[in-house]
Amino acid sequence: MELLDHPILANSTIAGRKFDRKASGMHFGPFVAALFSGHNSGLDDVHETNSERVGCMEPNWLANIVFFLLVMITMAGVANAQLIVAHRGSSHDAPENTLAAFNLAWKQNADGIEGDFWLSRDGQVVCCHDHTTGRTAGVDLEIARSTLDELKKLDVGHWKSDSFAGERIPTLQEVIATVPDGKLFVIELKDGPAIVPPLKKILEESALNRNQVLVISFNQNVIRESKLAMPDIRAHWLSGYEQDSKTGRWEPTPDEVVNVVRETGADGFGSKGKADLFDAGFIRSIKERDVREFHVWTIDDPKDARMYRDLGAVGITTNRPDLIRHELEKETANKEKRPARDK
Repeated sequence: MELLDHPILANSTIAGRKFDRKASGMHFGPFVAALFSGHNSGLDDVHETNSERVGCMEPNWLANIVFFLLVMITMAGVANAQLIVAHRGSSHDAPENTLAAFNLAWKQNADGIEGDFWLSRDGQVVCCHDHTTGRTAGVDLEIARSTLDELKKLDVGHWKSDSFAGERIPTLQEVIATVPDGKLFVIELKDGPAIVPPLKKILEESALNRNQVLVISFNQNVIRESKLAMPDIRAHWLSGYEQDSKTGRWEPTPDEVVNVVRETGADGFGSKGKADLFDAGFIRSIKERDVREFHVWTIDDPKDARMYRDLGAVGITTNRPDLIRHELEKETANKEKRPARDK
């Protein structure tokens, strides 16, 4: 992923300059490389390429350098402003994986939403965490053996509160329709690789920008197929941790995480937020070996959120996006208010 493909920076305005990488076709790779190598050929290549693509006057390279530096400064800020992602929507306050939960997440100023998806018997991509509907609907249907019409008859809101009675299992298309411009949609694929082709078709037909989407899965084959079918959409392999009863070793180890990410072509790793295991040493070990980014789930304790923010998580997935954002922003505000120490 190039620097300006980051969801926060894509289609953003920095120092009054609107940057739409997709529309402009501009590539900063040679430019960045030239800046750090001291060679001019890269600058010449980007000078010619970008001039041809946007059909504009000769670029002002001093202005471009200033713009690039501003981008770098912005990215430094991003390192301490992780994306707050609502786990199954704002699921602390609303019934998980419903339109009510996703819409509430946007009202609570979440940067993104995460939902779980399966294939129904008639090939529809539907949103539900479990492979059956018993826990949230009170009627136990297996999603893979049920049609969309059958699933739509279920009430998956009343278990949370009478005020949510009548909430239905949404389709992927219905969830996509809630996602505002510039926000992130994290799609957890609970099914096998067969869900990838319909996912690809739905995303291609949607208005979502490709950099608004992150695909995640515990299934290595699903991540592999997703990257083969949609190489321009970021994907993270997910894992929790289990301890071997005989050896006491926790798995996966950093070595195993690195190997899976490399073998599947994943763009990063999604870890369960186990602070005593997935810590600074673990994170340093995987980032030193090509695991470029990571996110954590499910973080409802502000203390853990602060820890993973400081360790560089690109996203913090939480059932309580309003609480986590409030606590992180409150801490930042308090730091800014502190008087400078006397020298």
